[in-house]
Amino acid sequence: MVKINYRKLINKLNFLVLILSFLSLASCNYVAPRFQYINLNNEGVKNCIIGQLKGSLEGKTLLDISKKMNNNFPNVLELDSVGGNFFFSFELAKKIIERKVPIYIHRDSKCQNDCSIVYLASPTRFSETYISFPRYSQKELQKINFKNKNVFHTLISEDGVMSLLSLSLKRNELKYIGKSKKDIVNDLSSRLNYNFKPGDRVSILKQMCKLALLE
Repeated sequence: MVKINYRKLINKLNFLVLILSFLSLASCNYVAPRFQYINLNNEGVKNCIIGQLKGSLEGKTLLDISKKMNNNFPNVLELDSVGGNFFFSFELAKKIIERKVPIYIHRDSKCQNDCSIVYLASPTRFSETYISFPRYSQKELQKINFKNKNVFHTLISEDGVMSLLSLSLKRNELKYIGKSKKDIVNDLSSRLNYNFKPGDRVSILKQMCKLALLE
């Protein structure tokens, strides 16, 4: 009898470990957004404000991030995000266009879904990772479908994107981006990256700072 209870206990513990493992893996897909200023500790870029925006662009902290950025908007912005809030990205892209802020994405980073509109909004953009046409994240699509599909969301995600980007991009760039709307495999960065001198992360950020401070 004791052996049977012992086995039942082991089975329950194994099941609990399995559930906890699944929950921990699921939580890894969501990383709360965070924004910070970084310093390259170099005299040549001492007046350059570099911002770093990371994590899923969803959650209550986005309001605090917006306020922090607006109070001291960076000269250069580094991104690592899977998106998650199309309207936040859209508003950030507007500010990038107004201020002509260079955007950098490292090879170990991401810029997916609506994050890519921020990259595209910059005239001085450089991504070492895959960039596709701006789209809603899966979570956002689920919310939209749950609340009944609305033409408004479609306009924001496609026509609205092209209208916004037309404020800063060249005609040939817009044409190329437009063709990629239905081609999720197409990497936009291969054609749209700024022509910087080859180098590591710090080297690219320094080059961006010099251009940003000339504006």
